Amino acid sequence: MNPRHKKHGLVLVDNLCALSLVPLLKACFRLRPTQLYYFRASRMGLKLSGWIKNLKIISGDPNKIQDLYLNDTKDSAASILRFNAQQDCIRSQDRIFQEVKKILPEFDSFFQQICATGVRKEWQIWLQELYLQLHLAKALAREEEASTRNVVLISHSASLLKILNVDPEISGNIKVYPQTFENKALLYLFGPVIYTLGKTLMDLLMSWFSPRKEVPRNNNDKFKIGTSAAWGFEGFDKNRLDDLFWWRRSQVPAEQIVYMFERQDYQPTRNRMVELEKMGIQSIALNPKYLGDAHEFQVKNKIVSLTNNLKVFLFYLKLALRGLLKDKLTRSIYSLVGWQIYKSEELIPIYKGINLRGIFHFNESSLEFVNLSAQKSNAARIGTHWSCLSAPNASTPRCHEVYFAWGAHDLKIILDSGSISKNILVSGCFLSELSNKSEHLKGKEAVQSMKDKGVRIVLTLFDNSFPVPNFYRFFLQWLVDDPNLGILIKSKGGTFESTCEDGIGGLVQQAKDSGRIFVMDEKASPVDAAMLSDFAIGITGISAIAVSGLQGARVLYIDYEKLDQSALKPYSIFHSLGPNRCVFYDMESLKNAVLEYTKNPGSNPNLGDVSPILDQLDPFRDGKASQRIGEYVNWYLESLGQNSSKMAALKTASEKY
Repeated sequence: MNPRHKKHGLVLVDNLCALSLVPLLKACFRLRPTQLYYFRASRMGLKLSGWIKNLKIISGDPNKIQDLYLNDTKDSAASILRFNAQQDCIRSQDRIFQEVKKILPEFDSFFQQICATGVRKEWQIWLQELYLQLHLAKALAREEEASTRNVVLISHSASLLKILNVDPEISGNIKVYPQTFENKALLYLFGPVIYTLGKTLMDLLMSWFSPRKEVPRNNNDKFKIGTSAAWGFEGFDKNRLDDLFWWRRSQVPAEQIVYMFERQDYQPTRNRMVELEKMGIQSIALNPKYLGDAHEFQVKNKIVSLTNNLKVFLFYLKLALRGLLKDKLTRSIYSLVGWQIYKSEELIPIYKGINLRGIFHFNESSLEFVNLSAQKSNAARIGTHWSCLSAPNASTPRCHEVYFAWGAHDLKIILDSGSISKNILVSGCFLSELSNKSEHLKGKEAVQSMKDKGVRIVLTLFDNSFPVPNFYRFFLQWLVDDPNLGILIKSKGGTFESTCEDGIGGLVQQAKDSGRIFVMDEKASPVDAAMLSDFAIGITGISAIAVSGLQGARVLYIDYEKLDQSALKPYSIFHSLGPNRCVFYDMESLKNAVLEYTKNPGSNPNLGDVSPILDQLDPFRDGKASQRIGEYVNWYLESLGQNSSKMAALKTASEKY
C-alpha cells in the first residue's frame, strides 16, 4: 500500500469483473469521489473500471492489492482471523449436518458427516478471506486518513455475515456489499445440472462417432494404494522428501502403488512415466487440463448408459429446484452438497477401475469430494500433515478414515477443529528424518566460503509462501551493514524470487555482491539449511522451525500477531518457552538478542533452544515416522488380502499399530 492524498471514499472489490459492476456503481455514486482497489480482476473487469474512470466516477487508476496478509507488519492478524472464521463456522456444524441428512437420506452417517464438514470448510475459506479483506480495508483507511464509514467492500461472501450471525463489530463500520451470485450458490446449484446434461448429450454423440478409451481395469486382483502427485518422486532414496516417503520404508510391493497426476504445478511427462515404470509403479493422469506431454496416459471414464445419465441429471435438477426455494443458509448447503457429489462422481469410476482401496491425497482444505469418492469406491482415505499446525483453521479439520498426526500439539488442533476421522494415530514427524544430501552439501560449502570471508554469525531465513518484503528488507540491510553476518535462505512458493524481482531498492544486489548470502534449492529440506546455521528464523508459519528444532537446531520466530495474547494462546507452543527465548514480537528485538548472544553466549544460553517442547511435537524422535505409516498401510493391505472388509482391515491395522 502506497501513501496517497486523502480521498473521500475507498471501494475494495473482491473480484473485479462484469458481475461486480452494479454494486461497484452503487458504492462509487454513494462515496464520490472514490479510489478503487481490487484483489483480483478479469479482463472485462479492468476494462469496465477504465470506462468508469473516464466517466470521472472514480479517481485515478484502480489499484491491485499486492499483499492481503500483511504478515511482516504491525497489522499482521492472519492466524487470528482464520481462527475466528473457524469458530464462527463451526457453530453451524450441527445445522449443516441436519440439512445434509435430509438431502442425502440414503447415505450412511459418516458419508453425511464428511459432506457436512466439506460445506463448513468451504464457508470457512470464504469467511476467512472476507475477514482478511475487511482487516486490510481498515489498515488502508487508516493509511489514507479516511473514515471506515466511507469504505465499501464488495464480496461474493457478503451474505455469510448474516447467515452465520457474525458479530457486526468485525466490519468496523465498513459497508459490505454482496456481489452477484453471492456465495456461488446458484453456480453450484445449477452447475451440476448443466454439466450432466451436457455430458449426456456428449456421451450420446461419442457413442456414435468415437468410442472413448475406458478406465483400464487391473490386470490382476491386487488391491491398490493411490498417491496423488504433489511433491514429486525421487527414486529409491529413502531419505528424500516426496510423495512416496511412506512407501520406501514399507513392505508394500511397488505393483500395489498407483501414482496419480492431477495438478497444474506437477504434470505428467513421458520421462516421469518411464521412471515410475522402472520402479514398478503404475501411473495415470486424471485431469485432462494438465497432461504435460503424456496425453496418452490420460484416464477417461467409460460412457455411461443414457438411462443412468438421465437419472443423474434428474437428481441434480431436483436438488437445485429444492435448494432454490430455501433460505440463503439452506440454499448454500444444498449447493455445496450438490457440487461435492458431482465432483466426487467424476473420480469414482477411476478409483474403482484401478481397484483402489486406499489413497493419499494433497487436498486438505475446501470441499471433501476426494473423501466422498473414496467412500463410494470402498477405499480408505489415509493422510498425514506436511506442516506443523499453528491453530485451527479451514485446513485443519480431518475427515480421513486414517490420519497420522506428528504429536500432541498437532493432535489437539486436529481435534479442536471438529475433525471426524475414525482413526487418528500419532506417528511422529516424518519431515525431520528426510534430507537432500546434495543440497545440504552445497549449503555447507557456501557457509564455509562465508566463514572464509570473516563471517561469524550465520542465519537461516524461512518464509512461508506469503509476501514478506519487510522481513527480507530488514535482514538484507543487516547483511549489507554487518560484514560478520552470513545468510542462508530456504524459501517456499517463490517468495524470495518475488523479492529478487522487486530488488528492494538495490538491497538484493548488494547482498549478492557481498558473497555472504546463499539461496538453498527448493528441493532442500528446512533441516538441510537450519543445521548449517547458528539460528534458523521463521515468520508466518511454525512448520520449518518445528522440523528444525526436532533435529537440534536453535530456532527463532517472529510473531507480529502476538498470538499468545489472543484466543490462540492454547496453541502457541513456542511462546510457552517464555520471553526472549524463541519468540520475538519484532525483528529489531530479535536482532539485539542474537548480537548479545554472539558477544556473550552465557547472557542468554537458552536462546533458540526448544528442547522442553519437543515431546509435544514428536514423542518418538527416532527417525521411524515414515516406517510406522508404511507398516500400517501394509497391515491394512494384508488384512484386505485375507478377505476382510475395509472396516475390519482398518480395525486390524489400528490394533496392530
